[in-house]
Amino acid sequence: MLFGIGLPFLFLTIHVTSFSTDNSNSTLPLRGGPGLVYAGNYGVPPINSSSPLPEPLTFNADQIATFAEQQIDGVIASKAFEGNCSKCIASLEIIKFLSLSYPAQVPTVLQNLCKKYGFANNETCDLRYSSTVLGPYLAQIFARMSVSTDDMQLACAQQLGGFCPVPDPVPIDESKWFTKPKPPSADIAPVDSGNMIRVIHISDTHYDSRYKTGSESNCTGIFSFIPG
Repeated sequence: MLFGIGLPFLFLTIHVTSFSTDNSNSTLPLRGGPGLVYAGNYGVPPINSSSPLPEPLTFNADQIATFAEQQIDGVIASKAFEGNCSKCIASLEIIKFLSLSYPAQVPTVLQNLCKKYGFANNETCDLRYSSTVLGPYLAQIFARMSVSTDDMQLACAQQLGGFCPVPDPVPIDESKWFTKPKPPSADIAPVDSGNMIRVIHISDTHYDSRYKTGSESNCTGIFSFIPG
């Protein structure tokens, strides 16, 4: 004999294994009646104790990456998202959590998606998102992105096939940066003195621990200044 008990988020199938009037060893106040066990091998817990939990599911990094890619395929095929931009952002949310858990899997997933959905030709996909070019950098960036900002829209516009429009710049209140307004003379070009001066202009400075001393300074290839 069996019957079910409905609980929030859980439905237990109870097998009646026997009927007994001896409750001397029982942890539940049966007062005579059926001997009960959970369907499975967990046994009936003592009164006021938590129900036994099933063993957690375990997956390796390759399986998680495959699941992520399958979920993205589902997002792309779904009619629940309006337009390619929404689908790209939803897909990037999946890649974000892959980046947080298994960042080494991100380059291969990006290469596969790039070729499958036509970000670029296959050769460019393999090179651009490889583990020696942009793949690891993008994994670091994706892990820190927030869906509450335009981070993911910008990534979809610039790095992932151009499926989103470039978002508007974040407005800046310059009054919070300067103690007084810009003087009128700031918009007037100075008079040319006729003298020549030499200026070195350095921009986009950053530290790169993978820089290879003596590497190609002309940089005719992609990131030719790092070991590849």
